Order: sequence, then structure tokens, then C-alpha cells
Amino acid sequence: MESTKNADIRTNNRKRVVNTLFRQGAMTKRDLADRLDLSLATLTLLLKELKAKRLIANGMALDSTGGRKPLLIEPAYDVKYSVGMEVSQHELRIVAIDLGSHVLAKEIYPYGMDTSREYWLKVSGILEEFIAEHIKNPKKLLDVGLAMQAPLSRAQDKTLTDARGHMPEPDMIQSCFRYPLIIRNSAKQAALAQIWGASHQDNFVYVSASSVLSGAMVYEQRVIDLEMPNSRFGRLLLSKEECSMPRFEDLCTVNALCQKTGSSSIGQFFQKLQDGSQSCKDAWEQALEAFSILFYNLYQIFGWKIVAGGSLSPYLLAYQDDIEKRLAKLSEGREEYDSYVTVSDLGVHSAAIGAAMLSIDRFLETGYNNL
Repeated sequence: MESTKNADIRTNNRKRVVNTLFRQGAMTKRDLADRLDLSLATLTLLLKELKAKRLIANGMALDSTGGRKPLLIEPAYDVKYSVGMEVSQHELRIVAIDLGSHVLAKEIYPYGMDTSREYWLKVSGILEEFIAEHIKNPKKLLDVGLAMQAPLSRAQDKTLTDARGHMPEPDMIQSCFRYPLIIRNSAKQAALAQIWGASHQDNFVYVSASSVLSGAMVYEQRVIDLEMPNSRFGRLLLSKEECSMPRFEDLCTVNALCQKTGSSSIGQFFQKLQDGSQSCKDAWEQALEAFSILFYNLYQIFGWKIVAGGSLSPYLLAYQDDIEKRLAKLSEGREEYDSYVTVSDLGVHSAAIGAAMLSIDRFLETGYNNL
């Protein structure tokens, strides 16, 4: 019984070492021991095991205040790679990341979601080409993560389906790929990427402004109900005093902006806006006001910071000062305004990055034991 208990402690300590190094980066043995509250003797044995698996290596020597120069313990990020895809209503996005979730390659393809087998076979072919180009050793590839804006458990909801009102079947999708797929909802994968990629330590609400308006809640570095459908912020109602349209999704999504202005893509919408189109100016003004109301309401409900991401995030980033002014105005007479909205800098690939992270997380929990 005692030997079993000691083995469990050793396994748990090894996992803590792996996760700390790969998530926080290289550090000295002393720093790692202090951070994990382990003795140097115990840590030395654990590091020896991880070196044997080629998961870590000695890095550069640091300056010494006396005696032997301390060496950095370097995680071997290139031991495994992961690929993530996001299928939206307008685009296919693919990324490749290493064990440190560093983005190695990313691509965008103009193929919006379809439910046909022909479509998914085409996506599979694109994935194969992407992997062949960017993952030189296929044996190092973990599973492929797939993020979809459509919630797989709500087939009766026609607003998040393809143009024909149909939902893709997960089993049919998987049959088109030779790699195992982990299929999840996009906003929650984007929130997962935000935790690691942007190092947000606080609890926050993630708002994904893409073809639809959805989101996720992050509590203590965990996405709440990661495997469940996205939160449907777009279905929340605006008050008639603040806006004539009843729902947020009617104003501040890619679909709404394009449909209201006859734009074929969000890129074309913003080009027309830059060229002075009055209809685009009006639509974007309504969208900014709706975003501000949504952010304000979510902050009042949760008391958490708001992180805005998704397809519109690169454009929202340019208007962050405008949004801050609107939020300050909404707070007048209620409370002193203190900025609580951040626009994600991960861009349109955030959900694909999060989808790729699923395999990385699983590998860093237990998968490395099989090396």
C-alpha cells in the first residue's frame, strides 16, 4: 500500500513538473523546485526521467553570483505537434502548434461550412496538404481538433446551420478523415486559447463575434462546461429604448453586417466603410453601440472582465477607444468607470488554436508517459 502511494505521489509530481515547464517556459532547477515545493533531490530524479523521454534538455547557462552557473531546464516543444481547424459559415482556418502552443503555421481558405460529404472530403484533402507542408514528421502529430460555430447538440436550431438549414453529422465528418478528430464548439475553444495564449489570470467572459455571436465563461483558468455548446449571447434582447432591433445577433455579427449592406464578406464590408459607404457607417455604428451594451450588461451580471474575440476582433481592436467611451457613458450616474474590456490579439485563428490545444492538454496530462 505504501509503495502504491509513493508511486502516485511520484506520478503527480512528474505531471506537475511537465505542466509547469511547458506552460510557463524554461527555468532553473532551483526556481522549479521552489515553485513546486519539491526538494532538489526529488526534482533531480524527476528531471532525469523526463530527459530520458527527451521531453526536456539543459539550456543556456545563466550568470552566477558565485559557484557553478545555473542551467535553464528547457522543455522540448518539438517532441509533438497538434493541428486545429475551425469551420465557420464563411471560412476554413487551420493552425499548427507545438507543445508550448506556439503557432508554427496558419492558413485561411474561403470554404464556408457545408454538410455534404463532398465538402468534408475536400476539407480533409486541404488538411492533408497543410500537414504535409508544415509537419515534417507525421509521427509527431497528435490528434486534430475541429472547432465549429454550429452547436452539434442543437440540430433543431436553424440559425447556426449551413445555408440549407442542415447540421453536419459528427460521425460522417469523422469518416472523411484518417486522423482522429476532437470536435468541439468554437467560442469555447477560442476561450481556451485565450487562457494560455494571452495569459489571462482573472475570471472572464469571452465573447466571440463571428458569423454568430456566442461565448464562454472562464473561471479559475478553466472554461466552464468545455464540451457543451457555446453560450448564445446573440439571442439576448436589446431594450427598445436603446435600439430598434430586438436581438444582438441582428446587429453585431459578420452575417448581420454583410446582409444589411449587401457585402459579400466582412473584408468587403470594411473596405466599403473605409471608402465612405453610408450604409456601412450606419451598420457599424449600430454594431458598436450593440457591442457596448452587451459588454456592459455582461459585466453587470458577472462582475468579470470581458474579452472580445472572433472574426470581428481585428476590427474591434481598431475601435477599442470608441467602445471604452461608450462604456463610460453607459456607466454615468451608476458607478465610476474602470476599463474591463480587452480585445483579443489572437485574431481570427483563436478557435483553431484552442482546438489544437485540446490534444496538447491531454498529452501534458498523461500522454507523455507513452514516449
